[in-house]
Order: sequence, then C-alpha cells, then structure tokens
Amino acid sequence: MSFDPTIYHLAFFEEAAELLVALEAALLTLDARAANPEAVADAFRAVHSLKGGADAVGFEGIAQAAHALETKLDLHRAGTAVNGAELDALLAGADALAEMVATERTGTPAKLPTATASPVPTRTVVVTVTPAPDAFRAGLDPIPLLRELAALGTVRRVGLRAAHLPPLADLDPETCYLGWAVELDTPATDAAVRDVFAFVGDNVAVTVAVPGERLADDGGETDAEALRFARFLTDRGMVRPEAALAALDGQRATRPLLGRLAIQAGYMIPEDVYEALSRVEPGELFGDTAVSYRLLRANHLQDLLKMQRRQTPSLRDCLVSAGAIGRADADREWAAFAKLPPPVPPARIAGEEPDVPAPAVEVAVTTLKPEMAELLAEFCTENEEHLETADRLLLVLDANPTDAEALNAVYRAYHTLKGGAGMLTLTTVKNLAHEAENLLNLAREGKVTLHAKALDLAFASTDALKRQVGFLRRWLADHEELETDPALPALMAELRTFDPVTGRSDVPPSASVPAESAPEEHAPTAGRAAGGDKETVRVDKGRLDKLINSIGELVIAQAMAEQEFIDLTRKTGGHSLALPELSKISRDIQELGLSLRMIPLQGIFQKMARLVRDLSRKMHKPVHMALHGEETELDKTVVDQLGDPLMHMVRNAVDHGLESPDERAAAGKPAEGHVGLRAYHQGGSVYIELTDDGKGLDRDRILKKAVEKGIVAEDQRLSDAEVYALIFEPGFSTAAAVTDVSGRGVGMDVVRRNVETLQGSIHIRTAVGKGTTFTIRLPLTLAIMDGLLVELGDDVFLLPLLSVVESFRPKRSDLHTVAGRGELVAVRGETVPLLRLHRLLNTPTKQTDPCEGLVVLVEDSGNKYALLIDDLLGQMQAVVKSLDANYQSIEGLAGATILGNGRVAMILDVHGLAGLHQRTGRYPAVERPLPLLATGCVP
Repeated sequence: MSFDPTIYHLAFFEEAAELLVALEAALLTLDARAANPEAVADAFRAVHSLKGGADAVGFEGIAQAAHALETKLDLHRAGTAVNGAELDALLAGADALAEMVATERTGTPAKLPTATASPVPTRTVVVTVTPAPDAFRAGLDPIPLLRELAALGTVRRVGLRAAHLPPLADLDPETCYLGWAVELDTPATDAAVRDVFAFVGDNVAVTVAVPGERLADDGGETDAEALRFARFLTDRGMVRPEAALAALDGQRATRPLLGRLAIQAGYMIPEDVYEALSRVEPGELFGDTAVSYRLLRANHLQDLLKMQRRQTPSLRDCLVSAGAIGRADADREWAAFAKLPPPVPPARIAGEEPDVPAPAVEVAVTTLKPEMAELLAEFCTENEEHLETADRLLLVLDANPTDAEALNAVYRAYHTLKGGAGMLTLTTVKNLAHEAENLLNLAREGKVTLHAKALDLAFASTDALKRQVGFLRRWLADHEELETDPALPALMAELRTFDPVTGRSDVPPSASVPAESAPEEHAPTAGRAAGGDKETVRVDKGRLDKLINSIGELVIAQAMAEQEFIDLTRKTGGHSLALPELSKISRDIQELGLSLRMIPLQGIFQKMARLVRDLSRKMHKPVHMALHGEETELDKTVVDQLGDPLMHMVRNAVDHGLESPDERAAAGKPAEGHVGLRAYHQGGSVYIELTDDGKGLDRDRILKKAVEKGIVAEDQRLSDAEVYALIFEPGFSTAAAVTDVSGRGVGMDVVRRNVETLQGSIHIRTAVGKGTTFTIRLPLTLAIMDGLLVELGDDVFLLPLLSVVESFRPKRSDLHTVAGRGELVAVRGETVPLLRLHRLLNTPTKQTDPCEGLVVLVEDSGNKYALLIDDLLGQMQAVVKSLDANYQSIEGLAGATILGNGRVAMILDVHGLAGLHQRTGRYPAVERPLPLLATGCVP
C-alpha cells in the first residue's frame, strides 16, 4: 500500500488557514497600554498547533519559523505588555508564516526574509562589490563580508554581476569571476559602508553611490526621468495633468518587450525567455530574473535596456503626437529640464515594514485556480466587511483626524486584508494594501495628518481594494480572466511617492483618486459585534433563502391543516389543544427566520455619507451630512435594492437642492449646506427621510417644463403634490446644464420605479427657500405581508394592509359622476376616484352597485382611490410568492399567496391598479374636490 502525503498536506493547509486567522486576530487585540495575557495565550496556542501540524507533515521550515515566533510569545505569557515595536515584529512573523504556508500550498519558491528596517531615517545606496580575480588565492571569502554589509540596514535587492564568467570549459575554480550590486536602505554613511571592507585591501573594489536618475546618455530616457519631466511640465502649466498621464501610458504601451529584443539580438533563445517568464516572481523584473538564473548575462541586459530606451518614443514625442504641446515648446522645456540637478531620493520612513518589497508601477498579474474558489469566496466575504469598516472610519477621521482609535482600526483592516491576500498569493491586492498600510502608518507615527491629499489617497485605496474584491467575485462567478484596474498603477505610484512633508505625490494628478464613489454592488455582511460577547456565523444567502421559503411552506401547510381540522369537526364540535400551539410555534419560527435576513441600514447610510463627501469636494460645495437611525433594520432583499434610488436622491439633493456658497450667502444662509438622512419604524413600516436645507422645489418651473415636454396639458389643473410628483417622470429635468453628476433626467424615475418594486411609496414635502424632504415608506420585509382579504365574485384577493385607509359602504348621495371624467365618491368632504375592480381585472363580480357592495379606500403616492369589492373576508399574514419567478409579471398584481384552504389568492398592487385606471381615460386621479355635475350610481 503506497503512502500519499497529499491528503495530509491538504488537511494541514485547511487547519493552518484557520490557525493563521486566529493568530492574527489574537495579535490585533494586543494593546501596549495594558497587558492582555488571554490574547497572548490564544496567539501562543495557535502558533503551537501550527508548529505541531507542520512538523507532522514534514514542513520543517514552517515548524522552525513557528517555533521562533512561539519563543517570542512565550516571553509575554507571564503578563507583560507588548509594546508597539514588539507587536509589529509579531505581526511580521505571522505574515512570514502565512507566506510560507502559501508557498507550500502553491509550490512557488519562497522569498528570503530581509533585514528589519532601521529605527532611524535611512537612505538608499547601491554598493558594488567586485573581488579581484586572485581574491580566493589570498584567502578571501566574500560571503561573510556581504552578510556584514546586509547588517547595516535593509537589503532591497542583490544583483549578481556575472559578465566576466567564462564558459565552463575555461573556468578556473581558484579565480573569482563574480561581483555583486547590493541595493541597501541604511542610516550608515559612505565611510561606514566602506569600513566593512577596510581589512581586505586591494582584494575587493567597492563603490557606494545613490541610485542613478541622471539624464540618459544613450539616446533614450528612463521611466523616472519621463515621470519627472511630466511633473515638470504640469507644474509649469505647459501640459494638463490628464494629458501628461495619457502620454506616459502611451509611452509605456509602445515600449518593446525585453524578451523579444533579447531574441532578436541573439542573447536568448525562445526557450530561455519562456523559462525566465515562468520564474518571475510578483514584483520582480524580467531582466533581473533572467540574469539571476543565468539565462542572460548582466552586460547583455544593460545593452538590451539601452536598446529598449532607444526604440521607445520619448515623452516629448508622445505629447507632441497627441497635440498636448507644440514641438518648439517641448524642445525648449526639455532643455530647461535637462539643466536641473538630479533629485535626491527621499529617506526611507522609520518603522516601515520590510516584509513586502515596494511593487513596480506595473501591477503584477495574479493567476487564480479553480481549487482556490472556496478560500477566495471566504476571503471576499470577510474583507468586504473590513473595507466597509475602513470606509466608515475614514469618514470619522475626516471629521476628526486625531481620532487614534479610528486610525488604528483602519490600519488593522488593511493589515488583515494584506495578510489574507498574501496567503492566497493575491499579489496585486497584497501590494496595494501594503502601500495603503504604509500611509496609515505615517499617520499613526504622527508624521502626517489624514486630511486633504492624504485622506483622499486613503479613500482611493479603499475604493481600489473594493474593486479588487469585486473582480474576485466576478471571477468566482464565471472563472473567466481576472479583471484589471486601469487606475491602479497611478494610485500605487501616488501612494509610493507621497511626501509627508509637502503632503503631495511626485506624480501628475490622475484618476486614481476618484471624485466620487457609487454604492458597491455587495451589501455589508454581518460580522463580529462591536461590543459584547455576541458572535455571528456567516451563512450562504442561497441557503438562507431556501430556509425562509421552507418556513413559508410550513406556515401554509399548518394553516391548511388547521382549516381541514375545522371542516372535519364542524359538525361534531371537536377541539384541539395541539393545533393552536403548533400555529404559535410555526409563527415564531417564521418571525425568527425572517429576522435572520434583517440587517441594519448602517452600511448603505455610510455609503451615502461617503458620496456626499466626494460630491462636496468635486462641486466645491461645503456640505455637512447628519445620519440618524442607522441601526434601523430592514430585510436584506430590500436593502440591496435601496442603494440605487438613495444614490440618485442624494446626488440630486447636493447638485440641485443645495445652492452654491455665494447663493446661500445672498439668501442669508450659512455657506455650509446640510443634508440629513434618517430612518425610523412607524406603524409596521420603515420610513427613510432625506432632507436638505436648499432652495426647495419650484412649482411653476416644474409645471412649465412638464408642459414643454408634453407630460401634462397646459390647461390641466394639478395639486401641489401632483406637480412635485412630475419630477419622477422619465426624462424630466429642470437642470440648466447637464453635468457628470446629474441633469439628464434619468435618475428620479428610477427612484420611483425601484421604490414601487419594493412595495413602497415616496412622498415630497418642500418649501421654497427652505429645503425639501423626501420620505420613502417601505415594508419591513418582502417575504411576508399583512393583508386584507377581499372577495370579488368567486375569487379572493389580498390588499396590502399598508395601503388600506378604511372600508365603508357609501350612500347614494356620496356617489357622483363628472362629465367625461368618470365616477367619484365623497369621503369626509374629499372626492376620490372610484375604481371598479372587476373592470380593471376583467373578472366577474356579484355587486355592481357601490351602495350594495363595499368600498375600500386605499392610498398610493399621496393619491387616494376607492376600490369597489363584493365583501371583506378578514385580515391575514400572507407568505408572498413571486409571479415573475413562477409565471410572469402582470400589471395590477404584486404576487400571490396560498390560503389555508389551499386556494391561491392574488395580491393586488395599488399603484398598478391606479395606472390601469388612468390609462382608461375614464377614472382620472384627483386630490382636490371637483364640481359635481351629476349624482347617481353607474354600474
């Protein structure tokens, strides 16, 4: 019987993923201000279990690393506090363990750990070490010298200089042919670096230099040079920032590939190029990898880089070709730029974590495998929550940049996301999270305040990470090629070059920091409660929906059983003690099941607050937004569909509702506008109010525009409510000019349509010069509905109880007809249209005389209607079944339900019935009393 270790490896990887999450969660709860022995003990147990598992399946490297981390944790098990530097070291150790586990899972070679960053400001130098050919004969071993050099700081990269290496047949084992170029972040002076080699005499040649960014002397320009020239032009106002960015992208797109040039020059064969590409690690360069694996000589690489630069058009040529600048101006500006001294690289920030090398501007491509789907889905679900938290707390920091608790929480969110991405080898996500984490680390150390550009970069990072999670979600759905974010390279460059002193980035402004963000397509998921001992478990939405449907079927079956029992025992007068108890239990189960789908509005309110902030900055309107009732809960299905209408309403409130600062000052208002968003429960419904203190709705202007567009007739009399409701008509807009925010008339009709789809209604209150309030009324859930059973002929229908005002039998003196307009019924001095339900639904009826039947007064969007029915059968709580899913959408019907006797009852849609009624041209909706021209009953 053969032994297959794969099974045990897979079991270890699954257990290791859980242990690493537990380890990081325990470490993130440690606080330097007080000892936390319980968290230390949790972290110690997680590391100890990971060490035992790794040792059992033969992963010695992981076991040794876990043992080292376990030793560090053991020092604090007695109750000593963990300071900030120690916590950083522990987190770095946890990240290293995650990297090693990911390496064993994917089979890719692990990167060697680099030295810890120096606690004082550093600079970047390149040290070239070239031993003499006779160095070995003199007894020199260069490796200890290189190690001593590495101890002076953090090694960024080591390049092997193998240009003088002869063919194997000519190689002399006692001759040294190699050299090294070490890129080092160090606080040491040049003299201190050379002192490492002070006792080797002439056996080693050493040079210390700053990485070169001088003007190229080989006919081409470097990337850094082009970037600085672009900034030079934009600062002098010669080129617009967007044109400079487009030219940089165009220049990079036309650059020939190094591998192709190597084949053309005869330096490499295609097989060597493919091998080098397969060995390139995320964040590494093709040329360095080819040299490291001896697929290309170092001097040949330099030749290829020069060839590449010569064959790439200069930034000047790209700008001239695009028409961004004239040739004469470009040449003159280049001459002025060439006279500038070379820039001095900024010092490395103290405390910067060295575990992730700074990624290149070119974003590495991540390769995903189908077997990773389950882990990726869990990663997305968890980090959607982290990013929502980060977004919310960044808004807190916008109001109070000194809030240390919020700052640390955002930092932890980025750090946790980075760790998970590293374990799954999501290099792009990991690098982006690392750069964002560095920015937050500057703020934690007091070197920068999160406002203006710094806060914009933090928001942009959160948005970019959300987009990355969205790309992963779509990949999980179709397993197609993973999408890329075109704005990401520019954002990474801005994050890397952000200067805490000037508060600027050394790149042209770009679209990497979006002016506004639309709501994400994923609603926030439930997570660990902010306080208390509550713990949550994530459940797949499909399973939850199946549970709710099954509970609904249980309630229906229970009602049918109860009805059958009543029918069977009607003559004998039987009585059951079990059925009422069963009814109570099934009702409790139904309410509990529905509560599982209830989520707070906090997530969607937070997105609206972010939207207001971005719009305020983009439109140069200072706006303060107040949120109330974020803890109000709604069915997740309702919340998911509420984002789009709320977004349109908020955009209109800021763009159309609020005046400019000058206009507000002229009107005697403060320059800062106010927008409020409030949610509350009332009468079994949830109300959401959006309020602004702007100019209000102009009745005459709205009516004039509606007449111009042919929406209403010029002589048509409309109430104020009907005039204001015209803004919900498709294509309606009173904006003087179309902007990229609003003005095309394609938003408010979406608002009404979506709200009506949710079985809700929307009302408007406004006062000229004082502001406007939109009130949305929504049901708590779409899964069940409180309704009024009505009879029409032999059929039974259900009226949503939220729409019912009252029911009554009118007197003959209350019924009126208006010539050419239809029937009306008077209710307490107000006349409302009478809708004959049997005509609208084309179904038989027993009563055509309203004075013999019953009339139910219903309300929709501020308008009232009187529905003529045969009889009322009572009230019930119905389980809603969708017509779209089971049959097709029918105007006037909102769905169906199953009664206790097994019959199907259609659920009436009041808004749809009103639409059918108005299109007949016989029963128009009116709100104000009209002249009564005739009296009587019309069948």
